[in-house]
Amino acid sequence: MKINFSNITENLAIVNADREAVVNVERAARYTFEDYHSLTNQIANFLQYELKLTNDDHYVCILENDSLSLMSPMTAFKGPGCICYTNVRDSVAEHSWQIDTVEPKAVFIESGMLADYFEFLSKRKIQIVVMDEIPSAFKTHEHIYAFWDLVAQASSD
Repeated sequence: MKINFSNITENLAIVNADREAVVNVERAARYTFEDYHSLTNQIANFLQYELKLTNDDHYVCILENDSLSLMSPMTAFKGPGCICYTNVRDSVAEHSWQIDTVEPKAVFIESGMLADYFEFLSKRKIQIVVMDEIPSAFKTHEHIYAFWDLVAQASSD
């Protein structure tokens, strides 16, 4: 039996449109079921159309829990590729080993961690998605994206 998670979140959005689905206390963000359905669709769409991930690709999340809530199983089930979660508290060396093992096409990372990971990820030609604003020292580099810019450009269908 196949399960279509987009249909599941769409049905939840229809039935519970204005009720809260996700509360992100750290960033003072609240998402209704309707908002969360649209947002997870936008993320799934930019994974496919902007980052060019396919079902055979992997992507890694090195994220705090508040950002990780946006890359939840609902997002992962809707979009292409295989999501690989890490423990944000692991060392750079541990994450490096994990990334070399998984060989992801993209890494989602917190802005404050980029300096420690940039060289390693760039050498491997991995696309980098920074969850907040891209630090000014890295804005001119290729293959670095701001998460919310990608969201804003993506369809919510």
